Amino acid sequence: MNAMVISSWTGWLPPQAMTGALLLPRLGDTLAGWCARWFSRGSFDADGGFGQLESKASAAPDDADTRFREEGLAMILSQESRIAIAGLMLDRPLTAPDLSPSDRKVAAVLVDRAVEDLCRGLSGLFGLPATGAWRRGEPVGPRFRHLSQIELRQTDGAAAIVLVVATDLLVGAIKAAAASTLPAPALGSIGGALASQEVSLSAFLGPSEMTLGDLADLAIGDIVLLDTPSAAPLPIALDGVPTSGRCRLEQGETGLGLKILNSPA
Repeated sequence: MNAMVISSWTGWLPPQAMTGALLLPRLGDTLAGWCARWFSRGSFDADGGFGQLESKASAAPDDADTRFREEGLAMILSQESRIAIAGLMLDRPLTAPDLSPSDRKVAAVLVDRAVEDLCRGLSGLFGLPATGAWRRGEPVGPRFRHLSQIELRQTDGAAAIVLVVATDLLVGAIKAAAASTLPAPALGSIGGALASQEVSLSAFLGPSEMTLGDLADLAIGDIVLLDTPSAAPLPIALDGVPTSGRCRLEQGETGLGLKILNSPA
């Protein structure tokens, strides 16, 4: 396979900095899942390679089944490839003369369903919403100016699917694929991670029981007496959760502090 080199997306990277080969594993997974859902045997891969297009018009035969999304993604299927895909779905080789008019209608429905499923998978591969609208016909829109092509071929047959992708959309997918292959950083020690974890430490001063009438009569300046003796150890809570730790209120240089009697850890 001749892997396409993306050299036009930026002027300051070297020519070999980003290649279409980075996308192949994820593209292969998408194709493998699609084939497994629709064919009992047979598969597609990207051995047709990558290439850049001078114009979108050069990619599609006049009678081709062409679908596109305005974000810059299109799929082209020749009529021969549609018939070959129908044969894969029915598990027997087919050619145009084999099909009666009624057979053609059934085959068209089957292939349309399979192709719509592939469209959803390709949308996800290129970072587009799976529910986005695919339109049929010649691709139009400002995104279809700088184009790249990916040819997907049947592994042991003649069927081919041509993807036409806006080069910036392809670059984004390749960059995402490259990022996913970077090694994960080594994990630090659990002890070190726990030691740097911040928690909130608080002390429960104690309850005070009163009637609703007493509560309603409270005014600014009133002192509420607690049921806890002033010298009694106070329970400690971490992030609001009670622990076995105990402390006592102490007056410090800058304000009240907690003197630890039993560690909450």
